[in-house]
Formats: sequence, C-alpha cells, structure tokens
Amino acid sequence: MPGKPINQLQVNLYMSYRNKPKQTQSSAAAKAGFSSRSARRIDASQHNTSKLPCQYATRKDPLNGLSSSMLCRCLKKNPHCSPLHYSKN
Repeated sequence: MPGKPINQLQVNLYMSYRNKPKQTQSSAAAKAGFSSRSARRIDASQHNTSKLPCQYATRKDPLNGLSSSMLCRCLKKNPHCSPLHYSKN
C-alpha cells in the first residue's frame, strides 16, 4: 500500500518467495504485501527498513507546568539551589 513502510518481516517473506522457482518479482511482492517497485528497490539493495524517529509528541508531557509551579517556588526559597540538586520531598 502506498505510504506504508515495509518492515523486515515483509522483506524476508518476499525473499523467500523470490527464491522459489517460477516466481516472478511482482507476484512475490504482491504476496509479501507491497508494490513491484519496492521489490525492485529491495533487489537493488536500495531499500532501508529502519524506522525513522517520529517528529511529534506521542503522549502528554508529564512534567508540563512543573517548572513554573514547583521548581520556581523551590528556587525562590533556595537561590543557591540548582535543578540538579532538586529532589522531591
């Protein structure tokens, strides 16, 4: 399917189908679940199955707002204190 990344399991499945006799590149790719163009990339060793890191937040930040409420009060009480020395009571 367009836009979906190909994982290593699909590549291994494609290669196992590709090594069978009388198996075309496009039929092996269809059985593995991707396009024949992707199969050509895999055969040419131009395909990368590593997952890219996401560029967005996947969950709420648990420390959001903590610096303005707790840390600022602590630093006002103890000006010599640094964030590295802060410990929760």
